[in-house]
Amino acid sequence: MIESALVRRIIAAIRATRPEAYVRKLSDRYTRGLPDILVVWHGRAIFFEVKTEKGRLSALQSRERGAIWKAGGVAHVVRCVEQALNFFDEKT
Repeated sequence: MIESALVRRIIAAIRATRPEAYVRKLSDRYTRGLPDILVVWHGRAIFFEVKTEKGRLSALQSRERGAIWKAGGVAHVVRCVEQALNFFDEKT
């Protein structure tokens, strides 16, 4: 599966299972380095960088992820819908 299709599936799954969450796709071809998805849930900002099984974080993505954690946010790399949804069960 290509990454863009996986991003759409993850967003749809979060909206279906956590309707109270604010969910937005962040990245596009003009915003390099930003995580793919932002979710605000239970007062937390959760960012998801979506990668396929063989996908790797770029140096810029790694720096952005570190900056999010440093600022008190949560940033995860996910490779499937189930992995993203598991973070909500763990309360991130």
